Amino acid sequence: GLPSATIHRHLGLNGNNDYQSMEDFLDCNLIIVDEFSMVDTWLANHLLGALSSDTQLIIVGDSDQLPSVGPGQVLADLLKISSIPQIALQKIFRQSEDSTIVDLANQMRQGLLPPDFKAKKADRSYFDALPQHIPSMVTKIVSAAINSGISEDEIQILAPMYKGQAGITNLNQLMQDLLNPLDGQSE
Repeated sequence: GLPSATIHRHLGLNGNNDYQSMEDFLDCNLIIVDEFSMVDTWLANHLLGALSSDTQLIIVGDSDQLPSVGPGQVLADLLKISSIPQIALQKIFRQSEDSTIVDLANQMRQGLLPPDFKAKKADRSYFDALPQHIPSMVTKIVSAAINSGISEDEIQILAPMYKGQAGITNLNQLMQDLLNPLDGQSE
């Protein structure tokens, strides 16, 4: 079999949307593509064009997850075709059965914001802050979590952008300074 790799790598794409070599199809009996919600129409076209007629394709993904950066919502469109066999997983393994996060996510997908959105729950909290206050707030929250016995490995910070005071780049630096300071810096 083939080793796991990106679609681009298996297709021989070199980053300029050109094929390095397309002499051979992806010559195998079965291909499984995960995170298909991120595949755009251009990449899907090239992937499907590279498969032999004997190759079975299993597409794995969640159309409610990250969309493709390029044009098209291929997975969402494919899921609308009833003649394509589909299996929808119903059990969520990343959250406990009593998690309020799952219900919150489902309501938000439907465009609803539950009345208890701002209420503190066992597995989520809401903090209202201006962007310039987010770095100090995140630092305080992470420090409090660590002081309460939560391991650094159990803490995850998500940000919707890279730039700015509340962006990934700045928050990563703050967390590095807090959790893994350079010699000479105090924690």
